[in-house]
Amino acid sequence: MSARMMMMEAPLTLGELKSFVAAQVRLAFPDEEFLDDELNRIVGGALSAFNWGLIRFRTYTSSGTITTVETVDHLATEWMQPNQIILHVMDATGLTWQIAEFGVKQIEDKIDSLLAGAKTVNVTWLGQISRATNSEHGYVIYLSDTLRL
Repeated sequence: MSARMMMMEAPLTLGELKSFVAAQVRLAFPDEEFLDDELNRIVGGALSAFNWGLIRFRTYTSSGTITTVETVDHLATEWMQPNQIILHVMDATGLTWQIAEFGVKQIEDKIDSLLAGAKTVNVTWLGQISRATNSEHGYVIYLSDTLRL
């Protein structure tokens, strides 16, 4: 896709993200039985982990209001590592490490696929996401008003 044809912003609601992740998990693990609530909590657990990372950052630094976060690997920051995100998802859902890890990967893949055709992805509740310029897998996230600390 040429730069001229690239969309400025791609919207992504939590409902769309939850539906996408749930469908992908069901396809990848056809022999497992899942409750809809378990699968919906994958996204909630990942976003909760991201929020905990923000709280840790705010607790251990004396910076002013946090409006922007640069991640090191998709939603992972120096204050919330990828394995910690997976553990949060496991706690939120009761799913195994393998399924929780797969679910988090689906969130990352969905955002990455949208960023392939748009400069930013606006995720409801989280904020506006763009690619970090100094990291292959990092994002710059302009936090929604809900998350600003």
